[in-house]
Amino acid sequence: MIRIDVNLPQKKDEILIDLSFSYGYIKENDSDFGLVHLSEHYLVTILEQKYKPLHIDGVTDDYRMTLSLSFKKSEVKDVNQLIEYILRDINEAADLIDEKVLLNEKDRIEVELENMKSDVFESVVYGVESKIISKPEQLRREKAGQLKNIKEFNVSDIQICIKKITESKTIVFVGFNGNKDNYDKKYKAEEIRDVYKIELNKNERASFVSDNSVLKKTKNFAIAFLIDKRMVDSGIYYINFIVREIYKKFSDSVRHLGVYEVEYLYRANNFSGYVWFFLNSSSSLGDNVDEIFFDSVNEVLNDKDLFKILDSFKEEVIKKTELEWNNFYDRFDWVVYEFLQNGKVKRSDEAIEELKNLNVSELKKITNQIFDPDKKIILK
Repeated sequence: MIRIDVNLPQKKDEILIDLSFSYGYIKENDSDFGLVHLSEHYLVTILEQKYKPLHIDGVTDDYRMTLSLSFKKSEVKDVNQLIEYILRDINEAADLIDEKVLLNEKDRIEVELENMKSDVFESVVYGVESKIISKPEQLRREKAGQLKNIKEFNVSDIQICIKKITESKTIVFVGFNGNKDNYDKKYKAEEIRDVYKIELNKNERASFVSDNSVLKKTKNFAIAFLIDKRMVDSGIYYINFIVREIYKKFSDSVRHLGVYEVEYLYRANNFSGYVWFFLNSSSSLGDNVDEIFFDSVNEVLNDKDLFKILDSFKEEVIKKTELEWNNFYDRFDWVVYEFLQNGKVKRSDEAIEELKNLNVSELKKITNQIFDPDKKIILK
């Protein structure tokens, strides 16, 4: 177990604890997909019943299962002992499964997933990722498969899963009001980092169109682009900005086609990523939607007010950055996220300095690299 203390700036009578286990969907095969999610729900309920924290929540993603708790500081006599007890109870939970709690949590997840399984957006995400990522086993799979499995999991299945979770690398973050920030000096990236490398398809693919079974039955359209490591390293804020501006322009440009909703997804880690746009339409779309998209990109880049728009974006994000860093809970979330993703914390002053250095010429260069018409991926 690795313990990381996070000093928070405001005087709050509260202690925050995040338990991050490096065991997520990526460790599951198709037959046990969803077992970590069920274990997370089960453990949240068991810990809530025993410790009655101010707040408790759980999250499962591709790489991790995280349990977050908060307690009144005045009620915690010994933080180290509290963490020790919580970890012990998680470990012992595998041997003492409460079948009534397990059945209740299965019902909750089934309701949650039932609402998602026919979601076109969810299926398109799966379709786009299957074209982009070189190892399909690294994908978050469609929720319909998880729903089927959840109904069939038994006590033995969850016992095995909880044991695997407790045996995985565990990072415990403790947020408190202290005197100094020492977390980003004390731990090196290689000591805490356990993020799997998601590899994009290596070939420099030309433009291609892919049939998607869900989209064929509907009047929808998706267009996607890969983002490689160089772009992520040099322009994370540029990408955030340009995607948002293209989204606004593209949404306005397709209204006349009967499009009633445009959604976008931007996903990147230190290794790779992608960005894509998805259209919901009330009528059949023509063959020139991608042309409209690239016209929207060019309109954004050639906007005479781009300097002003970028400056406005900087001000907005800088203000948000300062607020997050000085908020008791947001700062804790910031530090936890930065550590898990990057192995070190980019402090607010460093982030603000990066923002101030954004310029239009670099923005245009990165935009043209990402939104290359010859490398588009279209699903329809």
